[in-house]
Amino acid sequence: MMLPTLRIWLFPAIASALIGAPAALAQVPAQCLEIESILVDACIDLAQCPGASEGQNEMVRFRTGPQPIALSELEADWPNNSWNGLVQDAMTAALTDSLNAAIQGCGWLLEPPAGVIPPGSQVLMVTSTMMCTAANSFANLSDTLYIVFQAPGNTSGHFANHNNGAAISPTPVGAESLRTLILIYLPTGCADTAVYDRAQLVNVFGTYGGASAENDGATAQFSWPGTPTVTYVNYGCQAPFEPTLVSVIDVDGSICNGAGNVQLVGSVSGTDVVSVLWQGGTGSFDDPTSLTTNYTAGAGDVGPVVVQLCAFGACGLPICIDYTLPGGAAPLVTIAADGPTALCPGQSVMLTANGADSYSWSTSEVTASITVSAPGTYSVEGTNACGTGDAQVEVTQAAGPTVSITPNGPTALCPGQSVVLTASGADTYLWSTTEVTAAITVSAPGTYSVQGTNACGTGSAQIEVTQSAGPTVIITPDGPTDICPGQSVVLTASGADNYAWSTTEVTASITVSAPGTYSVQGSNACGTGSAQIEVTQAAGPTVIVTPDGPTDVCPGQSVVLTASGADTYSWSTQEVTESITVNQAGTYSVTGTNSCGTGSAQITVNVIVVSASFTAVPAFGDPPLDVSFTNSSSPANGAMSWQFGDGGTSADFEPTHTYLDDGSYTVTLTVSAQGCVATASAIVVVGEGDIVPSMVEVPNVFTPNGDGVNDQFRLDAIGIERIEVFIFNRYGQEVARLQRAKQAWDGRTFGGEPCSEGTYFWVLEATGFDGVEHSMKGSLTLLR
Repeated sequence: MMLPTLRIWLFPAIASALIGAPAALAQVPAQCLEIESILVDACIDLAQCPGASEGQNEMVRFRTGPQPIALSELEADWPNNSWNGLVQDAMTAALTDSLNAAIQGCGWLLEPPAGVIPPGSQVLMVTSTMMCTAANSFANLSDTLYIVFQAPGNTSGHFANHNNGAAISPTPVGAESLRTLILIYLPTGCADTAVYDRAQLVNVFGTYGGASAENDGATAQFSWPGTPTVTYVNYGCQAPFEPTLVSVIDVDGSICNGAGNVQLVGSVSGTDVVSVLWQGGTGSFDDPTSLTTNYTAGAGDVGPVVVQLCAFGACGLPICIDYTLPGGAAPLVTIAADGPTALCPGQSVMLTANGADSYSWSTSEVTASITVSAPGTYSVEGTNACGTGDAQVEVTQAAGPTVSITPNGPTALCPGQSVVLTASGADTYLWSTTEVTAAITVSAPGTYSVQGTNACGTGSAQIEVTQSAGPTVIITPDGPTDICPGQSVVLTASGADNYAWSTTEVTASITVSAPGTYSVQGSNACGTGSAQIEVTQAAGPTVIVTPDGPTDVCPGQSVVLTASGADTYSWSTQEVTESITVNQAGTYSVTGTNSCGTGSAQITVNVIVVSASFTAVPAFGDPPLDVSFTNSSSPANGAMSWQFGDGGTSADFEPTHTYLDDGSYTVTLTVSAQGCVATASAIVVVGEGDIVPSMVEVPNVFTPNGDGVNDQFRLDAIGIERIEVFIFNRYGQEVARLQRAKQAWDGRTFGGEPCSEGTYFWVLEATGFDGVEHSMKGSLTLLR
């Protein structure tokens, strides 16, 4: 039977009396030391200890043997992490004082005197001096322990937590995963080894798996002396000292109506238990202060009798567990039927009750046996001197047979073959062949039916037997049949029983590495069939690059380059897509890869250098005014189209034009070359006094490549008093700033580094001498 265990941690109290003799002193190990427990899954309290980790709070409890052990003489081989040695200093003294201040029980923590652990001592080893003292409570400590600390440096976990997953399970679901801790006494090489299985670590519910917080407190306990065993427990977020456990482990006998005798065997564990006491019931215990005692029922024990086992510890507060004594002879009633309880019409069955002294049926009959013929639920109550018990049985209406036919082999027959058909589900059978046995043998195709009969009626079934033909053979490769040099493919034939390949092999599968036509002939009991497959030689990829338009592009334009002929691609631009979009001049290469190797191709993209720029001299004066235009556009052989603003035009490279009337005229130059167009404009003022209308013109392309042509980004400004231009790259970073009308940008950053080719963006704010405010923005192309 399942017997209860009570687990309680002692708080400060003084017992009014201690009953019985004190427990024996704790045993001292015969060897240098014995490992008693490992707090594998320690708790952390980030609210009280920000930045703390579980690995700083793990602890190992062990007991020293007959010789003292200096801290420098002890070494640990952790499952995870390295050994840093033990330390005892002002920091460990402060930690010990902090822990002692939190103890609410009658326990105490000591540091080893002069760094030496006395013989026969209980010791708690903490894996880090960075421990979070608030995370794993020492409040309930009721014993005296020596505490030692590993030197700083290891803050990650020394032990591996459970591997049962996030879902909670009543049984372990993780694979066995063993972890080993070894403590070594260096002067003699004496050591103790503790091994635990991660999959067996239990959560706070006593089951397995779950979230991290649900497994905090998982502990492995190790027995000694003798053959060591490991027990997996979880006492929650407290230090790994042993709590007091009280349980009833064996009960023999029973009590019925104030009479009877029961032998009780109790169990207590814990280092501070000094006495025990049995109490309860109206009867008597022959020795209430012994773990093993006999209880004799009293006159008042006529119902469930609850007794109590209490253990008294050094702190004085008793730990008690209640146990209900087994009551004897309350009847366990059963019903037995003398035949099937599924009745055909007109049938009956006898139901007999057992297990009691007298009976009362739901049919009002009071005999042990009754006979029933109708479907329904029949119940009975049985009585004896200690009480009553009941049972019930369901009687159902039976139906005619459900007949089925089972063949002993395939029902598709080759010529000359036969199959045995066996009927089941009834008592007698009649086949469509007039046979009346349960099984018949047939060799001809056709539909075979059978009628089966039992006491409740008849039922039927049928089965189709067909004529089988020779095999239909197919060949299935385990991969592509277009193979690269050095590759192979497995060809597997199916659809027959035996095979003969054109390679002379007779297995179902063959491995081939050469191109060719492979055939196979398959056979079964009904004949033969064949199939063939072609294996070809594959080659590495032939890569080509196709543009979606001309590869000579205007500034600001782009072209899409698409590679083909392989499975994957790697461009010289570091891109790995099939297509890339480029807008800068250069040679672009791509490497394509397939299962047989690599291939490459390249293509050159040119950016046509087109810019429009000119100056007008003079830019203002009285009519008639002859103005000469100096052209600095690129290329010089491009098509020039001048619009002088007064209706006049020219296609000359550097024309001269005469203005006859007063006015302000906008001159526009359009340069066309290889399908690309650039424009520039300026204002010529004729007459109208001394104030020249302010004007700013910004070029849209320049080529700072040192060839002396269009090497600078320079503004065309007339009548400008104040100007400021900000230039940004495509990431929004400022790369240059112009603050004078004649100031130019040479295509370098503030640090003097050359800017890369591409599109840049500018913002301009200016004020003219005529009071006009100019606010402009746009883009320009830098080409080298």
